[in-house]
Amino acid sequence: MENSIISWLEDKRRKSNLKLQSVPIHKIDKWNVFDSKIEHVTKGYFSIIGIAVNSDNPQLSNQPIIYQPEIGILGFIMKRNESDIQILIQAKTEPGNVGGTQIAPTVQATFSNYTQVHKGTPTKYLDYFLKNCKIDEEGSLQSEQGTRFLSKYNRNISLFVEEHEIVHLENENWNWASTKELFDLMDKDFFINTDSRSVLVCSNWHQLTIHPPFEKNDNKSDFRFKLLNSFYSDSSIEQNTINDLIQKLQYSKRKHQFTIQKIPFSMLDGWEMNALGIIKKDVFSVCAFDIQVDGREVPFWSQPFLQSLKNEIVILYCQKINSILHFLISHSIEIGFAECLQFGPSIQQKAQDDPLEPDMKFIDSNSMLIVKFSQSDEGGRFYHSIVEYQLKEILVNDPLMLNNSKYCWMTLKQIKELLKVKGMFNNEFRSVLSLILKFI
Repeated sequence: MENSIISWLEDKRRKSNLKLQSVPIHKIDKWNVFDSKIEHVTKGYFSIIGIAVNSDNPQLSNQPIIYQPEIGILGFIMKRNESDIQILIQAKTEPGNVGGTQIAPTVQATFSNYTQVHKGTPTKYLDYFLKNCKIDEEGSLQSEQGTRFLSKYNRNISLFVEEHEIVHLENENWNWASTKELFDLMDKDFFINTDSRSVLVCSNWHQLTIHPPFEKNDNKSDFRFKLLNSFYSDSSIEQNTINDLIQKLQYSKRKHQFTIQKIPFSMLDGWEMNALGIIKKDVFSVCAFDIQVDGREVPFWSQPFLQSLKNEIVILYCQKINSILHFLISHSIEIGFAECLQFGPSIQQKAQDDPLEPDMKFIDSNSMLIVKFSQSDEGGRFYHSIVEYQLKEILVNDPLMLNNSKYCWMTLKQIKELLKVKGMFNNEFRSVLSLILKFI
Protein backbone atom coordinates (compact mmCIF):
# COMPACT_ATOMS: atom_id res chain seq x y z
CA MET A 1 0.00 0.00 0.00
CA GLU A 2 2.96 2.34 0.51
CA ASN A 3 3.47 2.57 -3.24
CA SER A 4 -0.20 3.47 -3.71
CA ILE A 5 0.26 6.82 -1.91
CA ILE A 6 3.48 7.51 -3.78
CA SER A 7 2.02 6.69 -7.18
CA TRP A 8 -1.15 8.66 -6.36
CA LEU A 9 0.86 11.78 -5.46
CA GLU A 10 3.13 11.44 -8.48
CA ASP A 11 0.02 11.29 -10.68
CA LYS A 12 -1.29 14.50 -9.06
CA ARG A 13 2.06 16.19 -9.63
CA ARG A 14 1.87 15.42 -13.34
CA LYS A 15 -1.75 16.57 -13.59
CA SER A 16 -1.15 19.84 -11.73
CA ASN A 17 0.67 21.29 -14.76
CA LEU A 18 2.46 23.73 -12.46
CA LYS A 19 4.26 26.52 -14.31
CA LEU A 20 6.15 29.47 -12.82
CA GLN A 21 7.56 32.51 -14.59
CA SER A 22 9.84 34.94 -12.77
CA VAL A 23 8.67 38.56 -13.00
CA PRO A 24 10.20 41.87 -11.88
CA ILE A 25 9.12 42.82 -8.37
CA HIS A 26 7.43 46.05 -9.55
CA LYS A 27 5.32 44.19 -12.12
CA ILE A 28 3.47 41.66 -9.94
CA ASP A 29 -0.11 41.56 -11.19
CA LYS A 30 -2.63 42.82 -8.59
CA TRP A 31 0.09 43.73 -6.09
CA ASN A 32 1.22 47.20 -5.06
CA VAL A 33 4.94 47.61 -4.45
CA PHE A 34 5.92 50.57 -2.30
CA ASP A 35 9.09 51.38 -0.38
CA SER A 36 7.05 50.87 2.80
CA LYS A 37 5.45 47.50 1.90
CA ILE A 38 4.35 45.05 -0.77
CA GLU A 39 0.65 44.30 -0.55
CA HIS A 40 -2.21 42.78 -2.57
CA VAL A 41 -4.68 45.25 -4.09
CA THR A 42 -7.43 43.79 -1.89
CA LYS A 43 -5.22 44.33 1.19
CA GLY A 44 -5.94 40.66 1.94
CA TYR A 45 -3.70 37.57 1.92
CA PHE A 46 -0.37 38.86 3.22
CA SER A 47 2.04 41.75 2.87
CA ILE A 48 5.81 42.07 3.07
CA ILE A 49 7.24 44.85 5.21
CA GLY A 50 10.66 45.91 6.47
CA ILE A 51 11.39 45.73 10.19
CA ALA A 52 14.20 47.05 12.35
CA VAL A 53 15.12 45.31 15.59
CA ASN A 54 16.39 46.90 18.79
CA SER A 55 18.57 44.21 20.33
CA ASP A 56 22.18 43.50 21.24
CA ASN A 57 21.79 39.93 19.94
CA PRO A 58 23.91 39.44 16.76
CA GLN A 59 21.46 36.72 15.59
CA LEU A 60 18.84 39.41 14.98
CA SER A 61 19.09 42.09 12.31
CA ASN A 62 16.88 44.28 10.13
CA GLN A 63 15.09 42.40 7.35
CA PRO A 64 11.97 42.09 5.18
CA ILE A 65 9.29 39.88 6.78
CA ILE A 66 5.86 38.50 5.89
CA TYR A 67 3.02 40.16 7.76
CA GLN A 68 -0.22 38.16 7.86
CA PRO A 69 -2.00 38.66 11.19
CA GLU A 70 -4.95 36.40 10.34
CA ILE A 71 -5.09 32.85 11.74
CA GLY A 72 -5.33 30.00 9.22
CA ILE A 73 -6.87 26.54 9.63
CA LEU A 74 -4.76 23.39 9.26
CA GLY A 75 -6.89 20.31 9.82
CA PHE A 76 -7.02 16.58 9.15
CA ILE A 77 -10.29 14.63 9.05
CA MET A 78 -9.84 11.11 10.43
CA LYS A 79 -11.93 8.02 11.09
CA ARG A 80 -11.31 4.80 13.01
CA ASN A 81 -11.84 1.36 11.49
CA GLU A 82 -11.45 -2.01 13.19
CA SER A 83 -8.05 -2.53 11.59
CA ASP A 84 -6.58 0.98 11.27
CA ILE A 85 -6.97 4.74 11.48
CA GLN A 86 -7.90 6.41 8.19
CA ILE A 87 -6.81 9.96 7.40
CA LEU A 88 -8.09 12.21 4.61
CA ILE A 89 -5.01 13.57 2.82
CA GLN A 90 -4.82 16.27 0.19
CA ALA A 91 -2.46 16.46 -2.79
CA LYS A 92 -1.86 20.20 -2.60
CA THR A 93 0.19 22.02 -5.20
CA GLU A 94 2.15 24.93 -3.74
CA PRO A 95 4.29 26.89 -6.21
CA GLY A 96 7.27 27.11 -3.87
CA ASN A 97 7.45 23.37 -3.14
CA VAL A 98 10.16 21.20 -4.63
CA GLY A 99 8.06 18.88 -6.80
CA GLY A 100 5.12 21.27 -6.61
CA THR A 101 2.57 18.88 -5.09
CA GLN A 102 2.95 17.42 -1.60
CA ILE A 103 0.75 15.69 0.98
CA ALA A 104 -1.20 18.36 2.88
CA PRO A 105 -3.89 18.37 5.57
CA THR A 106 -7.53 17.92 4.53
CA VAL A 107 -7.94 21.67 4.97
CA GLN A 108 -4.97 23.99 4.64
CA ALA A 109 -6.26 27.52 4.23
CA THR A 110 -5.58 31.04 5.35
CA PHE A 111 -8.51 33.16 6.50
CA SER A 112 -8.34 35.10 3.21
CA ASN A 113 -8.54 31.85 1.24
CA TYR A 114 -11.45 30.25 3.05
CA THR A 115 -13.40 33.53 3.04
CA GLN A 116 -12.79 33.57 -0.74
CA VAL A 117 -11.02 36.90 -1.13
CA HIS A 118 -9.68 35.34 -4.37
CA LYS A 119 -13.27 34.96 -5.72
CA GLY A 120 -12.44 31.35 -6.58
CA THR A 121 -14.01 28.05 -5.55
CA PRO A 122 -14.82 27.41 -1.84
CA THR A 123 -12.37 25.53 0.39
CA LYS A 124 -13.41 21.89 0.29
CA TYR A 125 -14.27 20.12 3.58
CA LEU A 126 -14.12 23.40 5.50
CA ASP A 127 -17.73 22.94 6.63
CA TYR A 128 -16.78 19.83 8.62
CA PHE A 129 -14.53 21.98 10.79
CA LEU A 130 -16.92 24.94 11.01
CA LYS A 131 -19.80 22.62 11.95
CA ASN A 132 -18.00 20.31 14.38
CA CYS A 133 -15.40 22.59 15.98
CA LYS A 134 -15.37 25.83 17.89
CA ILE A 135 -12.68 27.18 15.61
CA ASP A 136 -11.55 29.82 18.12
CA GLU A 137 -11.12 27.24 20.87
CA GLU A 138 -10.25 23.78 19.54
CA GLY A 139 -6.94 22.39 18.36
CA SER A 140 -3.74 24.25 19.17
CA LEU A 141 -2.36 27.56 17.99
CA GLN A 142 1.12 27.02 16.54
CA SER A 143 3.56 29.54 15.11
CA GLU A 144 4.90 29.73 11.59
CA GLN A 145 8.62 30.28 10.94
CA GLY A 146 9.64 33.17 13.18
CA THR A 147 12.57 34.08 10.93
CA ARG A 148 10.22 34.84 8.03
CA PHE A 149 6.73 35.58 9.51
CA LEU A 150 5.74 38.31 11.94
CA SER A 151 3.55 36.94 14.78
CA LYS A 152 1.84 34.39 12.52
CA TYR A 153 -0.16 31.47 13.95
CA ASN A 154 -2.28 28.67 12.51
CA ARG A 155 -4.86 26.58 14.32
CA ASN A 156 -3.89 22.88 14.11
CA ILE A 157 -6.91 20.54 14.37
CA SER A 158 -7.47 16.79 14.09
CA LEU A 159 -11.16 16.04 13.61
CA PHE A 160 -12.53 12.51 13.98
CA VAL A 161 -15.80 11.65 12.23
CA GLU A 162 -18.16 8.80 13.06
CA GLU A 163 -19.18 6.12 10.57
CA HIS A 164 -22.50 7.87 9.84
CA GLU A 165 -20.58 11.09 9.05
CA ILE A 166 -18.23 9.42 6.58
CA VAL A 167 -16.73 11.99 4.28
CA HIS A 168 -17.27 11.29 0.59
CA LEU A 169 -14.50 12.30 -1.76
CA GLU A 170 -15.49 15.46 -3.59
CA ASN A 171 -12.35 15.78 -5.68
CA GLU A 172 -9.58 13.48 -6.92
CA ASN A 173 -7.00 15.66 -5.13
CA TRP A 174 -8.16 14.15 -1.81
CA ASN A 175 -7.77 10.52 -0.80
CA TRP A 176 -8.13 8.28 2.25
CA ALA A 177 -4.99 6.59 3.56
CA SER A 178 -4.10 4.76 6.74
CA THR A 179 -1.94 6.60 9.25
CA LYS A 180 0.46 3.65 9.13
CA GLU A 181 0.95 4.15 5.38
CA LEU A 182 1.54 7.84 5.93
CA PHE A 183 3.91 7.44 8.88
CA ASP A 184 6.04 4.95 6.93
CA LEU A 185 6.74 7.82 4.52
CA MET A 186 7.75 10.39 7.13
CA ASP A 187 11.38 10.27 5.98
CA LYS A 188 10.60 10.59 2.26
CA ASP A 189 12.05 13.79 0.81
CA PHE A 190 9.71 16.56 -0.42
CA PHE A 191 6.62 14.43 0.15
CA ILE A 192 4.69 15.30 3.35
CA ASN A 193 4.48 19.06 3.75
CA THR A 194 5.31 21.16 6.79
CA ASP A 195 1.69 21.83 7.75
CA SER A 196 0.82 18.12 7.74
CA ARG A 197 3.74 17.42 10.04
CA SER A 198 2.70 20.16 12.44
CA VAL A 199 -0.91 18.96 12.69
CA LEU A 200 0.10 15.33 13.25
CA VAL A 201 2.71 16.18 15.89
CA CYS A 202 0.18 18.34 17.75
CA SER A 203 -2.54 15.64 17.58
CA ASN A 204 -3.43 13.20 20.34
CA TRP A 205 -0.98 10.41 19.49
CA HIS A 206 -3.19 7.83 21.21
CA GLN A 207 -5.75 8.48 18.45
CA LEU A 208 -3.29 8.08 15.58
CA THR A 209 -2.79 4.32 15.93
CA ILE A 210 -4.93 1.32 16.87
CA HIS A 211 -2.33 0.28 19.45
CA PRO A 212 -0.81 2.47 22.22
CA PRO A 213 1.93 4.78 20.88
CA PHE A 214 5.31 3.08 20.32
CA GLU A 215 4.03 -0.29 21.55
CA LYS A 216 3.97 -1.93 18.13
CA ASN A 217 6.11 -5.05 18.26
CA ASP A 218 8.44 -5.38 15.28
CA ASN A 219 12.13 -5.64 14.53
CA LYS A 220 12.84 -2.17 13.16
CA SER A 221 15.21 -1.23 16.00
CA ASP A 222 15.36 -0.75 19.72
CA PHE A 223 14.85 2.98 19.17
CA ARG A 224 11.10 2.49 19.38
CA PHE A 225 11.51 1.00 22.86
CA LYS A 226 13.51 4.05 23.91
CA LEU A 227 10.74 6.32 22.60
CA LEU A 228 8.17 4.25 24.49
CA ASN A 229 9.99 4.73 27.79
CA SER A 230 10.43 8.44 27.12
CA PHE A 231 6.74 8.84 26.24
CA TYR A 232 5.69 7.27 29.57
CA SER A 233 8.61 8.69 31.58
CA ASP A 234 8.58 8.80 35.36
CA SER A 235 8.86 12.38 36.59
CA SER A 236 11.22 11.28 39.36
CA ILE A 237 14.01 10.53 36.86
CA GLU A 238 13.41 13.32 34.36
CA GLN A 239 16.34 15.72 34.03
CA ASN A 240 14.04 18.75 34.56
CA THR A 241 10.52 19.26 35.83
CA ILE A 242 7.91 20.95 33.65
CA ASN A 243 8.03 23.95 35.99
CA ASP A 244 11.82 24.14 35.64
CA LEU A 245 11.55 24.08 31.86
CA ILE A 246 8.94 26.85 31.76
CA GLN A 247 10.85 28.98 34.27
CA LYS A 248 14.06 28.64 32.23
CA LEU A 249 12.19 29.67 29.09
CA GLN A 250 10.65 32.69 30.85
CA TYR A 251 14.08 33.70 32.17
CA SER A 252 15.53 33.51 28.65
CA LYS A 253 12.64 35.59 27.31
CA ARG A 254 13.37 38.33 29.84
CA LYS A 255 17.10 38.16 29.17
CA HIS A 256 16.76 38.33 25.38
CA GLN A 257 13.80 40.72 25.15
CA PHE A 258 13.85 42.86 21.99
CA THR A 259 11.60 45.35 20.23
CA ILE A 260 10.89 45.86 16.55
CA GLN A 261 9.54 48.67 14.40
CA LYS A 262 8.43 48.95 10.82
CA ILE A 263 10.84 50.74 8.42
CA PRO A 264 11.00 51.29 4.62
CA PHE A 265 12.89 48.74 2.54
CA SER A 266 15.37 51.48 1.53
CA MET A 267 16.47 51.74 5.18
CA LEU A 268 17.31 48.02 5.55
CA ASP A 269 21.09 47.96 6.04
CA GLY A 270 22.80 45.37 3.83
CA TRP A 271 19.72 44.78 1.66
CA GLU A 272 19.59 45.78 -2.00
CA MET A 273 16.36 46.52 -3.88
CA ASN A 274 16.72 45.98 -7.63
CA ALA A 275 14.45 45.19 -10.59
CA LEU A 276 13.99 41.54 -9.59
CA GLY A 277 13.42 42.02 -5.88
CA ILE A 278 15.02 42.66 -2.50
CA ILE A 279 18.14 40.68 -1.66
CA LYS A 280 20.85 40.22 0.96
CA LYS A 281 23.74 38.02 -0.10
CA ASP A 282 23.83 34.56 1.53
CA VAL A 283 20.60 35.24 3.47
CA PHE A 284 17.38 35.36 1.42
CA SER A 285 15.64 37.41 -1.23
CA VAL A 286 12.15 38.70 -2.00
CA CYS A 287 11.24 37.65 -5.54
CA ALA A 288 8.07 37.29 -7.60
CA PHE A 289 6.42 34.78 -9.96
CA ASP A 290 3.44 34.42 -12.26
CA ILE A 291 1.86 31.04 -11.48
CA GLN A 292 -0.33 28.64 -13.41
CA VAL A 293 -1.67 25.43 -11.83
CA ASP A 294 -4.64 23.11 -12.27
CA GLY A 295 -6.73 22.00 -9.29
CA ARG A 296 -6.43 25.11 -7.09
CA GLU A 297 -9.21 27.54 -6.15
CA VAL A 298 -7.96 29.83 -8.93
CA PRO A 299 -5.81 28.60 -11.86
CA PHE A 300 -3.71 31.74 -12.40
CA TRP A 301 -2.23 34.27 -10.01
CA SER A 302 0.93 36.24 -9.21
CA GLN A 303 2.65 36.80 -5.87
CA PRO A 304 5.92 37.60 -4.11
CA PHE A 305 7.96 34.88 -2.36
CA LEU A 306 10.84 34.71 0.07
CA GLN A 307 13.69 32.62 -1.34
CA SER A 308 16.48 31.26 0.85
CA LEU A 309 19.85 31.52 -0.85
CA LYS A 310 21.41 28.56 0.99
CA ASN A 311 20.10 25.15 1.98
CA GLU A 312 19.82 24.82 5.75
CA ILE A 313 20.02 22.07 8.33
CA VAL A 314 17.97 21.30 11.46
CA ILE A 315 19.12 18.63 13.92
CA LEU A 316 17.38 17.21 16.99
CA TYR A 317 19.70 15.24 19.26
CA CYS A 318 18.54 12.76 21.89
CA GLN A 319 20.43 10.86 24.60
CA LYS A 320 19.66 8.39 27.35
CA ILE A 321 19.90 10.16 30.71
CA ASN A 322 18.98 8.27 33.89
CA SER A 323 18.00 5.38 31.58
CA ILE A 324 15.35 7.54 29.83
CA LEU A 325 15.66 9.08 26.37
CA HIS A 326 15.82 12.88 26.59
CA PHE A 327 15.80 15.39 23.73
CA LEU A 328 18.18 18.34 23.54
CA ILE A 329 16.05 21.46 23.15
CA SER A 330 17.38 24.94 22.41
CA HIS A 331 15.98 28.35 23.23
CA SER A 332 15.34 29.79 19.77
CA ILE A 333 15.27 33.58 19.46
CA GLU A 334 13.44 34.63 16.30
CA ILE A 335 12.62 38.13 15.14
CA GLY A 336 9.03 37.28 14.19
CA PHE A 337 7.98 35.72 17.51
CA ALA A 338 5.52 37.69 19.61
CA GLU A 339 7.07 35.79 22.54
CA CYS A 340 10.63 36.71 21.38
CA LEU A 341 11.71 33.14 22.06
CA GLN A 342 10.36 29.58 21.84
CA PHE A 343 11.73 26.08 22.35
CA GLY A 344 13.48 24.86 19.20
CA PRO A 345 15.56 21.94 17.91
CA SER A 346 19.17 21.40 18.99
CA ILE A 347 20.51 23.04 15.81
CA GLN A 348 18.49 25.29 13.52
CA GLN A 349 18.84 27.70 10.60
CA LYS A 350 22.40 26.65 9.87
CA ALA A 351 23.64 26.53 6.28
CA GLN A 352 24.77 23.00 5.49
CA ASP A 353 28.31 24.10 4.61
CA ASP A 354 28.85 26.16 7.81
CA PRO A 355 31.03 24.60 10.53
CA LEU A 356 29.38 23.52 13.79
CA GLU A 357 30.19 25.24 17.09
CA PRO A 358 32.78 23.31 19.16
CA ASP A 359 30.21 21.86 21.60
CA MET A 360 27.94 20.75 18.79
CA LYS A 361 30.86 19.41 16.76
CA PHE A 362 31.73 17.10 19.68
CA ILE A 363 28.10 16.04 20.05
CA ASP A 364 27.73 15.40 16.34
CA SER A 365 30.90 13.32 16.14
CA ASN A 366 29.59 11.14 18.97
CA SER A 367 26.09 10.63 17.61
CA MET A 368 24.32 8.26 15.25
CA LEU A 369 21.81 9.24 12.58
CA ILE A 370 18.42 7.66 13.27
CA VAL A 371 16.38 9.12 10.41
CA LYS A 372 16.32 12.22 8.19
CA PHE A 373 14.43 13.92 5.36
CA SER A 374 14.67 17.04 3.21
CA GLN A 375 11.77 19.46 2.93
CA SER A 376 10.93 22.63 1.01
CA ASP A 377 9.21 24.54 3.79
CA GLU A 378 6.03 26.63 3.37
CA GLY A 379 5.66 26.41 -0.39
CA GLY A 380 2.84 28.94 -0.40
CA ARG A 381 5.14 31.76 0.74
CA PHE A 382 8.73 30.49 0.28
CA TYR A 383 10.32 29.45 -3.00
CA HIS A 384 12.43 26.27 -2.72
CA SER A 385 13.39 26.95 0.89
CA ILE A 386 15.18 23.63 1.42
CA VAL A 387 15.96 22.29 4.89
CA GLU A 388 17.44 18.91 5.81
CA TYR A 389 15.94 17.61 9.06
CA GLN A 390 17.88 15.03 11.08
CA LEU A 391 17.13 13.04 14.22
CA LYS A 392 20.31 11.79 15.90
CA GLU A 393 21.08 9.82 19.05
CA ILE A 394 24.09 10.79 21.17
CA LEU A 395 26.10 7.68 22.03
CA VAL A 396 28.24 8.90 24.95
CA ASN A 397 27.15 7.54 28.35
CA ASP A 398 27.45 10.62 30.55
CA PRO A 399 25.04 13.58 30.33
CA LEU A 400 26.61 16.41 28.35
CA MET A 401 27.49 19.66 30.12
CA LEU A 402 25.85 22.45 28.14
CA ASN A 403 24.96 26.11 28.54
CA ASN A 404 21.83 25.92 30.73
CA SER A 405 20.61 29.32 29.55
CA LYS A 406 20.52 28.13 25.93
CA TYR A 407 19.68 24.40 26.12
CA CYS A 408 17.60 22.02 28.19
CA TRP A 409 16.68 18.33 28.21
CA MET A 410 13.10 17.06 27.82
CA THR A 411 11.49 13.65 27.69
CA LEU A 412 8.92 12.85 25.04
CA LYS A 413 6.23 12.96 27.71
CA GLN A 414 7.18 16.54 28.61
CA ILE A 415 7.32 17.58 24.97
CA LYS A 416 3.79 16.29 24.37
CA GLU A 417 2.52 18.11 27.44
CA LEU A 418 4.05 21.43 26.39
CA LEU A 419 2.91 21.11 22.76
CA LYS A 420 -0.60 21.94 23.98
CA VAL A 421 0.53 25.46 24.90
CA LYS A 422 0.54 28.30 22.35
CA GLY A 423 3.95 29.64 21.39
CA MET A 424 5.97 26.93 23.12
CA PHE A 425 7.70 25.08 20.22
CA ASN A 426 8.75 26.56 16.91
CA ASN A 427 7.89 25.29 13.43
CA GLU A 428 11.27 23.67 12.79
CA PHE A 429 11.05 21.68 16.02
CA ARG A 430 7.62 20.33 15.11
CA SER A 431 8.90 19.33 11.65
CA VAL A 432 11.92 17.42 12.93
CA LEU A 433 9.89 15.83 15.76
CA SER A 434 7.51 14.41 13.13
CA LEU A 435 10.24 11.90 12.26
CA ILE A 436 9.45 9.92 15.40
CA LEU A 437 5.98 9.18 14.03
CA LYS A 438 7.74 6.69 11.77
CA PHE A 439 8.19 4.59 14.93
CA ILE A 440 4.79 5.16 16.53
